[in-house]
This record gives sequence, structure tokens and C-alpha cells, in this order.
Amino acid sequence: GTIPTDLGVQAYGLRTTTAPQTSYWVLGGDANGAMYGGFQIAENINLNAYAGTYSNQEKPSIVRRGIKLNLPFDKNAETYGIGNATSKINAIPNVWDITFWQKWFDTMARNRFNVISVWSNHPFTSFVKVAGYENCAIQNVTGVEGNLIKTMTIDQKIVFWKEVMKYAHDRGFEFYLFNWNLMLDNADGKYGISEGVGKVTLQANIDYMRKSMTTLWETYPDLDGFGITQGESMSGNDADDAKFLGITYGQGTLDYAKLHPERTIRIIHRWHLTDFTAIKANFGELMNLPNINFEMSYKHSLAHMYSLALPDRMPQEDKDALVREGLKSHLTVRNDDFFYHNWGDPNYARDYVNGMIKRGTEGTGNTGSWLAGFYIGSDSYSPTRTFFSKNSGTQGMLEVDRQWDMNMLWGRLSYNPNTSDELIKNIMGLKIPSSSFCLASKAPV
Repeated sequence: GTIPTDLGVQAYGLRTTTAPQTSYWVLGGDANGAMYGGFQIAENINLNAYAGTYSNQEKPSIVRRGIKLNLPFDKNAETYGIGNATSKINAIPNVWDITFWQKWFDTMARNRFNVISVWSNHPFTSFVKVAGYENCAIQNVTGVEGNLIKTMTIDQKIVFWKEVMKYAHDRGFEFYLFNWNLMLDNADGKYGISEGVGKVTLQANIDYMRKSMTTLWETYPDLDGFGITQGESMSGNDADDAKFLGITYGQGTLDYAKLHPERTIRIIHRWHLTDFTAIKANFGELMNLPNINFEMSYKHSLAHMYSLALPDRMPQEDKDALVREGLKSHLTVRNDDFFYHNWGDPNYARDYVNGMIKRGTEGTGNTGSWLAGFYIGSDSYSPTRTFFSKNSGTQGMLEVDRQWDMNMLWGRLSYNPNTSDELIKNIMGLKIPSSSFCLASKAPV
């Protein structure tokens, strides 16, 4: 057989040889490519037994294909939305169960996702023990209703998250944390730290947040990125808020990155209430470090990804600014529509993915793309295990399994939008052998 010579990141080639016996070969451009090719040849054998002959190659249309999980870690470490929502009550025990994460990464890797972003108000108190601020760290795990879920020291939590991040890497994922500002869960009222509007100039807040950021990088060598927001619970004064982000998250990361030039770090600045002039002024030194990938993030469909396949919310001047500044942007793809019901229209998903790719070239003169990747997820729903079903077969099921069709469509089609309807029907047939399927006609864009 001929060996493919132009395989890039996450790409693979399949080959079939017949002498001395029929053999199937997977050649990967990197470890992820080899893994995806392995998944594909296994799927081919499931569909065709050993009768097929394969000589094809695939590569990702979008390099970073992610999921956004809004997850609470504790009663005192919440995520966005109503604190006593049932999905959040049920999420906390699962967040601290390693088998939840193992199954999640196994399943989503097969769907060709490769980024996980975990969003919370203030992750630091559940992830690190900061020197001089030790009592901010949360000991044990307490449920939303005040019940003890797990006896667990902060040191044991650090070991736990290291295991989660390592497993993510073993399955080809980058692991990001995101938060909003300025919420200080379990740190408020300690060591002079104070949460509330206008507290961005408080020196205790600045010192605590800067050291928390440095400690986070020091503690987790497998943490790939951190996302920041100029938004909630800040002063409303754009200049003060932008400066706060720079002298806390920016300087805290800079303190670490200068000492560790061998480590690549991704900082994702969400596109809220700010502009490039302020960003360059407050993050300029960090942005210039060769081991820092400084990127933006923009809400692509606001909160409703299922409303329009080709949204156009980003003003042209912002696209032009990305190109002018040499920055890339992730797209936040919000699913605040389908929590309980499954959705599955490959034509719409294909159009949406191609639309993201198209948008990424706008402002570039078609010479490249500012699209860094995307992440899909809900803002007020924490999907861990199904809790709302009267069907005993799905109650308690992992949400990644219950929503297998949705996850498969968005993952597979964002890796390769040209994945055929016939293959999708065959995949569904493997899952539900007794059924036949009629895919929806092409929806208007």
C-alpha cells in the first residue's frame, strides 16, 4: 500500500493491504489522529465485517472542538444560574466521581471532541491551596442543600483533579477552566478579601487573585488554558475592570510563564465590555511571550444555537481587529434550548459547522482564519446524570449517553462536515439495530 505523506495534526489515513493476508492499517499524523483512525477502522469493521477495502484520509475541519460544562463544585463553589437548580444539586456528587469523568472522556473522544472547558464562579477554592490564603480552600464536599457528600481535604482534591486532567490528555483533550468576575466563593470575608461591585481596586482582592492564578499553573502541569471574563460582579467602570484582569490573571500567569518557558499556556479573554486597546495595554507583556497563546472568545449564537445556522453577531470591525492584531477567537456556542429532549438534524449541524468555518475567514481576505475553535454548552444546566425521566432505563444514565445522537452529530460533523448521511444512518443503526431512519430534509439557512 501507499503511505500518506501529508498527514497533519489529528489527521489519519486508512489503508488496506492483501498480501500475505488482508490487513487494515491506521496511520496518524499525531497521537489523536491515530486514535481517531482506530475508532474509524473499528466502526468500519462493525459495519462491513472484514469485507471492506479502505484507502482514504481525514483531517479536522475545525482544530478545537469543545464542550462547555457549567459545573458547581460545592455549595460554596457554584456555577452560573440558580444555585438550587435540580441539575446542580445532582451534579456535585458526579463532579467528584472519577468514573463520571472517565466515561465522559471515553465517549466524547469517540465523538471526535478534543476540548473540555469547565465553567464556575470561582474555581480556585476547589483546586488550589494558596500560600497566605490557606483558609480560602474548601475542605470536604458539601451539597447544595448543606449535606456532606464526601470527606475530602484540599490536598486530596488536588490529587483528584490531576487525575482528571491526565485522563483528559490520555484521551486527546485539552482541559480549560473558565470563570466570571468578580465572584469570590468561599474567599469573601477572609484575609480582607471582599466581593461586591466596585471591589476591583481592593488590594487584598488583587493580591489574592494574582497568587491564586500563579498557584493554579504551578499545581496543575496538565491544565492547558484559562478563560476570563470582564463581566459579572465587577465595578462597571471599563478601565478599572480591564486593569483588574491584567494585574491579577495576567500578572499571575506572567509570573509563572516567565519561569517556565517550556510550557505552552492558553489564555482566552471573553469578548465582554472591553476593546483591543485596553487588552493590549493590560496584557501586552504576556501576549508577547512565545509560550503564551492569547486568544478571544465570542458568543456565536448568543444563547440559541438551534435558532439560525449562520448567525452574524460579530461586527465586521471586530473581525478586522482580530486579523489586524494577529489574534484568534473561539466561538461560544450556547445550547439553552435542548436540555431534556434529544435533537438530531445532521443537515442543520452540517450547515452550522460550515457557517463557523466561513465566518472565520471574514476580514482575512480569505488568506487564513481567525477561528481558534468552539465549545458547545448550556449556561444554566449542568449535565451529569439524567434525573427527570420516568423511564427507568434512562433515569440515572450519564447525559453523554442519553444524548448520544446530539453529541455524535456535533462532534463528527465538526471534525468532518462531509461525513455522509449514509454513514450517520449506519452509526445510528449500530446503536438501534431494529430501526430504520429517515433524515430530515435540508432546513433553510
